[in-house]
Amino acid sequence: MGTGYVVRLGGMIRGLGRLLMWRSTPLSLTMVGVQLYYLYEVFVGNDLGGFAFTWAALGVVLWSFVTVSVSFRWIPAMVTHRLTAVLASLVMVVVYGILAGYHFGSNDFLEWSLVRENIGEAFSSEALDVMRHAIDTRSVVYALIIVGVFAIMEWRYRAITGRRKPFTSWPARVMGICIFGVSVWLPITPADPLMHFYKSIGHYYRNAQSLYQPIPADSYPFLRPLASQFPAKNPTVYLIILESFNASVLGATAPDGRAYTPFLNELMTAGVSVSPFYGNAIQTAKGHFATLFSFMPGLSGKTMVKYPDLRIDSIATALKTRGYVSHVFAAHNNPTFDNTQPFLQSHGFDTYAVAADYTTSTDPNDQLRWGTKDAVFFRDFFAFYDAVHVPNQREYYTILTVANHFPFNSMGASDKTIYPEPTSIRQDYANSVALVDEGIRVFINTLKERGEYHNSLIIITGDHAFPLGEHGNYHLEAGYHEDSFRIPLLILWPDVLAPQRITRAHSQLDIAPTITDLMGVSLPDSTFMGQSIFSKSPPPLIPLIQPYAKQFSIVDYPIKYRFAAKSNRLYAYDLSRDPMETTSMLPDLSDEQRARYDVTLQGIYRANYAIKHNRIRPATQPLKPAE
Repeated sequence: MGTGYVVRLGGMIRGLGRLLMWRSTPLSLTMVGVQLYYLYEVFVGNDLGGFAFTWAALGVVLWSFVTVSVSFRWIPAMVTHRLTAVLASLVMVVVYGILAGYHFGSNDFLEWSLVRENIGEAFSSEALDVMRHAIDTRSVVYALIIVGVFAIMEWRYRAITGRRKPFTSWPARVMGICIFGVSVWLPITPADPLMHFYKSIGHYYRNAQSLYQPIPADSYPFLRPLASQFPAKNPTVYLIILESFNASVLGATAPDGRAYTPFLNELMTAGVSVSPFYGNAIQTAKGHFATLFSFMPGLSGKTMVKYPDLRIDSIATALKTRGYVSHVFAAHNNPTFDNTQPFLQSHGFDTYAVAADYTTSTDPNDQLRWGTKDAVFFRDFFAFYDAVHVPNQREYYTILTVANHFPFNSMGASDKTIYPEPTSIRQDYANSVALVDEGIRVFINTLKERGEYHNSLIIITGDHAFPLGEHGNYHLEAGYHEDSFRIPLLILWPDVLAPQRITRAHSQLDIAPTITDLMGVSLPDSTFMGQSIFSKSPPPLIPLIQPYAKQFSIVDYPIKYRFAAKSNRLYAYDLSRDPMETTSMLPDLSDEQRARYDVTLQGIYRANYAIKHNRIRPATQPLKPAE
């Protein structure tokens, strides 16, 4: 290391020291020390980000000490009342601990968008359980210890407010706000979890309008004919949407050779499967919307919650033109969670039932954290089926499972069949999907026992995938690589569909058009965005959204084109050569390719605009039943 480097570094540290000492308090200096320890854990202890010895990287690290100091000095200084200033300071310590714990727990910073768009369910028992497992609790414990120590020191020695100099005049307050605002606005990647959270708030609201692409007045560009290439048939239809189900588990085995999903592995050889197949988003509400409505979900919030009066076709309204009655059977015991029941029943679905109303199981081992084990759930489904089934009635069932839900570890010891003593989330997940596999076995075997299997069109898919550390990430809200989007699609129709594997890429948007295609349903107009997997048209470009990190991708398999909205940067990957998406090949794309991908990317924003302004289907042009 050269002498000049040492001199420059020494000068930076001395200047930083003087800046940190100005208007400092014992608490602000303590939190600078906490930030130093946090960075040690990030770069060394947990190895979350790595550190390059460059001036830019060093500057970001040193700048984080300034931003932490500013937060804990100037925000309380805006308050003249001592008790309020103390409470504000201690609350900020707890928030810092939560944000740091989330970073260690999820390998990513917490975004305001995640908080804002899930605030409605934030205090439900399920959401609190997810948060508990998403946060490294040690950071929260350390923060509470600091709070306790400084509460006592404030009482005895005024350690928080003794040296505090409040901004008592409006000019001083305006100056403080401006300086703090500049620190948030500067285009510096923060290494401080508090500053990152502040910046994410600004990004959420500053860039909200960029996620909408206006469409001409009185136009409905998503309305188009729905055609079928197959003759009309009327099977009983079962669409099974499995919770958090990754395509990668099919065919996977434990070190001892035991298959995670032996029954599903057999089924894959008996029906039509698609690989690669994508969930269009990383959230249950968005996955259900994309699947049941063949339309891209909104980029902000949950579409069924925010837009209950949305004019849009569902698979149920399409099948209703052929006289079908549509039922939903859900594992989650709250039918209004995410406004699911009200929205679906106002969009063509005739009944909505929850498993809790039909279960007869009294065994506590059958009850997992989010719902009953899938084998019990599917037995309960047939109790519901017997209650609503009408002979000779054309029927369509949507079956929504939930038990295979993060953190995947609530089953009893007897149900841990793959890894009896799991030591990682991957092993917990393997045990959990084995229970899903057993549930599908119960469903298929029960259909066969009832003599109804051969008159059934069965579609098995997932609501979304779940990253299992392939990129160091174990949380949906932080992932945007392939492992966060790949789900299975299996279609079974005994004596009608010959087994085959389709190798061109498709997504959840294509499920509803595939069902109507197979059943010979043609309509003069439809709002479905997808196309049948059996279509002879060119393969679709597949849109993928990570709404929290604002990462939007277009898959033209094997090319994946990704736009990071927060940094305004584009990437491209050849998934056949670079499945881990490590090296962008953006310069290798032709101008024609980039133009196509950009048009599809703008289509995501147009769909978002159409949802917000209810411009998918005209109010004066409802979907008409078949004559």
